[in-house]
Amino acid sequence: MPIVLYKKYFKEEIRQKDFYLNKYRGILVLVTCSYKGTLPGTEADRAEMELTFKRLGYNVVQLCNEGATKSAIKTTLIQLSDYLSRYCGPTTDRALVFAFSGHGGRGDKLVSRDRKSLSLMNDILRRFVKHPGMRRIPKLFFIDACRGSNKITKSLEQTVKDFEATTKGLSHEEGNFLIAHATIDEHVAHDRYWMHKLAKRIRENLNVPLTKILDDLAGDVPWQQQPEYTSRLRGSFDFRIN
Repeated sequence: MPIVLYKKYFKEEIRQKDFYLNKYRGILVLVTCSYKGTLPGTEADRAEMELTFKRLGYNVVQLCNEGATKSAIKTTLIQLSDYLSRYCGPTTDRALVFAFSGHGGRGDKLVSRDRKSLSLMNDILRRFVKHPGMRRIPKLFFIDACRGSNKITKSLEQTVKDFEATTKGLSHEEGNFLIAHATIDEHVAHDRYWMHKLAKRIRENLNVPLTKILDDLAGDVPWQQQPEYTSRLRGSFDFRIN
């Protein structure tokens, strides 16, 4: 049955998705868009992320190309945050991952299939830090998108601090998230190298802390790109399968 409730807010009726975190090690929401073939590298990102996280036992929810509209992305995240806010099952070794490969803009802007802008902080991250029940689950955000052209304006760390300042009652520990971007603000994500290499490195280094994987990956992309990440995770995180 379509979720008619969401039709009030968006033009599309998005079917209710089943997440079943109690049956999976985690949930990956994978959003990729080539914008009618103009970003062909996003298909490699999609394929490698799907392969890696299905092997890890994650429930992979995909919004690709025609399905990656702003309303579809926001409705899926509403459904997922509602599900997680009620989730009472096990949380050990479970994680939520949101991955986006497509066009971006300055700061934290992501561009949907229908060329509409979403804010990573306000449209996506905020959805997963407002419910206390979600703070037990590590939340990982991987973004492969351009962020401008030629000069640094604001670091990802400062962007997150600004976001936290507007989120009532959110402390460093309560957030329990990590955001990794393929490039720093005002720079271009060259040739879509970053995300599919990240997926391969995770698959091949399950017992290595995620932050070390990200540090090592930064030396394996074009020097102009300069990936960055910031962490609010409660401790070290890796993808090892116990």
